Amino acid sequence: MASSILQKLLPNTKIQAHIFRAVLYLALLVCVVLFASQLNEQAKRNDVNATLEKLLNDGQARTLQNVQITYLLCPKKIELDQSKCDREQSGKPVVHDTLLANITKIPKITPIVGEALQANWAVIRYNFTNEDYDWFRKSPSAVLALPRNIHTGTYFPLKGDNFHFAAGLGADTTFTFTRDDLLEMDHIEFWIGLAGLPYFGPSDIPAHFVRPKELHRFLSLIGMQKEASILTRQLELGLPVVLAAIAIILDHSTVMSYLSLYAASRAIHDYIGFRMEAAVPHYIEKKLYFISVGTGFAFLVLFTALIVGLNVRRIKLAHRWMFVCVMGGLFGIGEYIDPSFSTTSDLWGDSLAIFSCFLVILYAAYDRFKYPPSAETKASNPESYSRASVALVVTRLAIVCIAFAVHGWSNVRDLIGHSTDSDLKSRLDWKSMILMPSLMTAALLEVGSTAKKMLNFGRDMATKALIEQELQVGREVQARMLPSLRTTTFAWHWRAMYMPAEALAGDWFDIRELNFADGRSLLVACVADVTGHGVGSSLATSVICSHWGLWCNRLLESGFPETSEEKHQAIKRAPYAIHSGLKALRENENCTAIFAIFDPVREEITFCSAGHPGILSIGQKSFRYFTTQGERLGGDVLGDLLWNAKTESLTGDELLVLYSDGVVPLRATVSSWAAQIKRKVTAGNVDRPELMLVKQLQSNKYGFADAPDLKDDMTLVMVRRNTSATARKCEPEERQEQSVSAVPAAAASDQEVSKSA
Repeated sequence: MASSILQKLLPNTKIQAHIFRAVLYLALLVCVVLFASQLNEQAKRNDVNATLEKLLNDGQARTLQNVQITYLLCPKKIELDQSKCDREQSGKPVVHDTLLANITKIPKITPIVGEALQANWAVIRYNFTNEDYDWFRKSPSAVLALPRNIHTGTYFPLKGDNFHFAAGLGADTTFTFTRDDLLEMDHIEFWIGLAGLPYFGPSDIPAHFVRPKELHRFLSLIGMQKEASILTRQLELGLPVVLAAIAIILDHSTVMSYLSLYAASRAIHDYIGFRMEAAVPHYIEKKLYFISVGTGFAFLVLFTALIVGLNVRRIKLAHRWMFVCVMGGLFGIGEYIDPSFSTTSDLWGDSLAIFSCFLVILYAAYDRFKYPPSAETKASNPESYSRASVALVVTRLAIVCIAFAVHGWSNVRDLIGHSTDSDLKSRLDWKSMILMPSLMTAALLEVGSTAKKMLNFGRDMATKALIEQELQVGREVQARMLPSLRTTTFAWHWRAMYMPAEALAGDWFDIRELNFADGRSLLVACVADVTGHGVGSSLATSVICSHWGLWCNRLLESGFPETSEEKHQAIKRAPYAIHSGLKALRENENCTAIFAIFDPVREEITFCSAGHPGILSIGQKSFRYFTTQGERLGGDVLGDLLWNAKTESLTGDELLVLYSDGVVPLRATVSSWAAQIKRKVTAGNVDRPELMLVKQLQSNKYGFADAPDLKDDMTLVMVRRNTSATARKCEPEERQEQSVSAVPAAAASDQEVSKSA
């Protein structure tokens, strides 16, 4: 795609924006040039119509009306003798209002001997009226101008030698008559060779008698009409290429592609129609002539559906192309239904297409009023519902509706045959000039708004990538603040699971073994849960981490706590330190936390809770829940700023669990979840509590996918006594040797939990 290639060549989003704007302005310029060209064409046609009307009003020209045409099938070499030719069985000539102004299919004639063949000659007879004689008397001579436009037929006069033959401009032919000769005749006849022509006529300007002094002016009108027709065909053939190029460059292929395909269908129809007027059409060309009308019908409907905001992309691409093929096939068989379909196929196609487009517009309006966008939709995409965007949509829809209304009314009027002489006097032929420029303007407005959204989306993606890079750095920093998730020491074996809800979490934990100078050791642990999750909460965890580290250092410096009272005093200093740090961070930044000291010699645990869920003790068919009363950290304390400490004895084989509230099942309370675990444990239904807790984490993870509003960070810390080693006071070197021997057994026990996770 063009946008992806552009992003690789020019990563700078500002340069990309300038390039897209330049292309869009260029496309708008093409639209303006197209409209100006159409105006130029109309100006030429208007000049022709105005000049011809002035010539008729001033008596300088006279139209041949009620012309009789007799079609003949003659030998290839004749001496203008009708007795040697065959004519239609009725023998009656065909009467036309004007000569060379309408398309007439050349009939087939059945000779006396042989099969029916197309007529190859036509005898044209024009009977003079009293008004003609009055017009002849006002000038010593008159010129009969027979414009042939695209035809190559040859004219031959029939009456005597009292007139002069002269070749006009291009393929036009003129005959000059004197006034006396015209007054002596009551009619004029001439032949035209039709060999190889499927149709007789038309010409933009019909046959006229013209004053000699105005002949050059009259023939120049024919040239102007030809130039206007050539300009129209050039625009029709070049417009699809321009639209397709805009679709590729602006990387918004759907709307512009449908418009280019519609323009291409109309160009094929007009081009083949041009060939059919000049020569006998091939069977395939004739079928394409009708099929192109149907495909243009389908592409115009699809284009309109996109312009008015219907999501056409929800329809399968195969079904869209099926719609195009069906419409082309229906128009392809139109000639078998209506014999005159060849002359009205474009009118039928345009009229039905515009009627269908209006139905699409009405359906879009009905759908919009029946299902208006919700407040959430507007809030999630405010740019699409801004005043500027709404104004662009209304403008785009107004342009399309006006173009369809004008073009459709002209088509229907021509289709039902209510055309009048006002066509000749019309200042502008709106039907010919308003549709394609208007559709192109509407498409460019839609592409411009979409291109702007794409540029904004590109900038947002670049900003998001930068933010993601910064978040990755923050994620790495936060990961360095956490301990190892699996550790085995001389006395303990613990394993932690940490699942943040976002890139940066509000949960934090730490568990470490403190080795005192006298050789004894304690295991200390902390689990904290800052309100919320994300960048703000992650900053608070860094404060908790630093103050927890300071507390651990002070505990080591103060020496091993010998009594339970000393442990209580030591554990209560941890929430004091973290609380003071959070208060200094910012107002109302608070969290819950739980702190614990594990003594392997005395086999006891000392803990302190600051509004956090308690500690689970899961043994062989035994369950205990450890907690104390305490206020949250960092917020406005409601009590006396006291955190209570408590000591409980351990049996040596239980699993001690510290966790955050994200581990609790969705829409359940801590007490109900603890009661549920207690029932399972006391009933003997839990062999490995580690596996049960890991499955609970997995269940919550899947539940968050269905309920993202309940998503939360999850932290789980599981601690067991290392029963393979003897907990006693010894030297550090001796403890290290025993720890190494205890690792394999503990690691094997932990392997099952890892597989489950």
